[in-house]
Amino acid sequence: MLRRATQWMFLAVLATLTPTSVHAATYDLIFADSMDVYSPPEISGFNTGLDVAMIVNTGPTNIEAAELFGANFSATTTDPLVTAFPFINNPGPPVAPILPHEAVGTILPGSPLLDWVLPGETARSTYPLQVFGLIVNYPAGYTGTVVIYTTMAMGIDVLQYYTVLVIQPGAEFNVSTAHASRGTSIPQPTPVRASSWGAIKKLYR
Repeated sequence: MLRRATQWMFLAVLATLTPTSVHAATYDLIFADSMDVYSPPEISGFNTGLDVAMIVNTGPTNIEAAELFGANFSATTTDPLVTAFPFINNPGPPVAPILPHEAVGTILPGSPLLDWVLPGETARSTYPLQVFGLIVNYPAGYTGTVVIYTTMAMGIDVLQYYTVLVIQPGAEFNVSTAHASRGTSIPQPTPVRASSWGAIKKLYR
């Protein structure tokens, strides 16, 4: 009986160390998946905060400022001549908390991002306050089509998305969002120590 009780205790402790696969996503991201850039020959990049992204709180509780502005971004591109730096900006005046079923971003009227706000969700634009932004650098006179692959990590969740930039010559600079998509965050895997089994077994020898 003692041995059986010990085995059950072993399994119970192990369960607390094993990551669960069941997790409700806390947020979706509505993002610009296609942007048109008209760039004069002397321009070598841009910084935009309009119609870049909207975060949608799909969880049961508020997303507070500390979690929202603690989000991290990393990005790669299909052309080494082009670098991209997605970011989140705390504009000062409060834009958080983000309530459940609320979609928030710096959005212009008629933005294609609004097409992805679902029934039962409420869209809130922070314009003119910039929240989600994108910095892109490229050589002066550059033209071409480039894909930006971005990973966003916020809290325990992560989301990966892409944006196609079509950079073409123009007499005046202009960047606009041509199309949008929506993605759902997933939990980041929780590492389990390789010695977990052995460490627990030692407790019962």
